[in-house]
Amino acid sequence: MLTNTTWTATAYVGGALTLDFLNTAGGKTKSRVPERLVDLQALVSWSLTGQLITEVEAQTLQTLAFQEPVNGAQAVAHLTRLREATHDFLNAVIAAESPRDIPQDIGDWIHQAYAAAELKLRPGQPMDWNIQLEKTGLATIGLRLALSLSDFLRSPELQMTKVCKACSWMFVDSSRSRRRQWCSMATCGNRAKAHRHYHG
Repeated sequence: MLTNTTWTATAYVGGALTLDFLNTAGGKTKSRVPERLVDLQALVSWSLTGQLITEVEAQTLQTLAFQEPVNGAQAVAHLTRLREATHDFLNAVIAAESPRDIPQDIGDWIHQAYAAAELKLRPGQPMDWNIQLEKTGLATIGLRLALSLSDFLRSPELQMTKVCKACSWMFVDSSRSRRRQWCSMATCGNRAKAHRHYHG
């Protein structure tokens, strides 16, 4: 079983897989600490809970990580660097409220994902890009995240994305008023209310 890191519903409040991934760092302040993707097992556990991979794929990745510990650690380090680059990029997009050129490292990441992906036929559904673990190994999670990021950057949700007023997490504001301020009322929203009440 995957027991290294427990991921609850509070880790998936972004409203989009890309944002949930960016929200695997930080959480209580504008600082990007703590780091939750501390190793490959934490990444696998997050991906399994977020339904990016299956239980069978999770076990396969666990085995690969045991067999190739150095490659596993390098894969996580590379992915967290891309996560922070993407977080910085989306912060700039949100602040300027206008399109920005995609940084080369993020563009390369997305290109690599499409180069490794295959179009998959699904009965009664549109064709979609698929990354097969059997072919991409330890890179599978990162490549699937890159495809998700590509979809997100071309979706209406990008224009609805905000940064939490209290922490560094991002979320899609799908509220009717578009006035949501917190990544989650259960966490940052309640802390802000308690702070206002205390300082009354």
